[in-house]
Amino acid sequence: MKSRLLLFTVVAAALLLSTGAGCGGKLYPPEFVWLPDTAGTYVILPLQLVSAGQTFDSARYIVDWGNGLDTTASSLRPADTASVGHMWTDTGRYEVRTRTLTAGARRRLSAWSAPETVQVIPSLIEHAPVIDSVDGGPPVAVRNVETFFTVNAHDPDGDAVRLKFDWGATETTTAYFASPCTITVGHVFTQIETAMVIITAQDSWGATSFP
Repeated sequence: MKSRLLLFTVVAAALLLSTGAGCGGKLYPPEFVWLPDTAGTYVILPLQLVSAGQTFDSARYIVDWGNGLDTTASSLRPADTASVGHMWTDTGRYEVRTRTLTAGARRRLSAWSAPETVQVIPSLIEHAPVIDSVDGGPPVAVRNVETFFTVNAHDPDGDAVRLKFDWGATETTTAYFASPCTITVGHVFTQIETAMVIITAQDSWGATSFP
């Protein structure tokens, strides 16, 4: 599956074992909680999804951004709100749609949702900051023990940079630091799972890097 998101993966003690999809009832795509109808080029557009009133143990929400790329938010329970983002580099009207894929041995795939239109317009932002490297320590973290991530980033225009860490259920946003910068952030994984950590850099003008 294609995606522009570069996801940094940390395995916390062991892989999460799927418990299987729930039985009975039609499977529906997740609902849009938040999706702006206008976005700028080279700026990450945030999207929030939730799947209410359905029966499954764990699922992935698949987002088709209308430009040949898609993103998957995984390991979600029915009441969980998923937060994903996407950056368009070309202007135009894009039809965004979603679907649900349950986990486990009896996987089910819903139909696509009705599309929502996003108008992408030229952005005033010319140069977004760049994440140069990420050091996440050992590939296997220990549950309930703090794991540290060290990120090197810079802004081509020399603007101050801050970092956002999306841990799945929570987020951590740093203060602004002079560019180039090296920032270390700690996080405690409380579940036995494969955790996707999404890191983005933003400058003082709001320009956001590729995750």
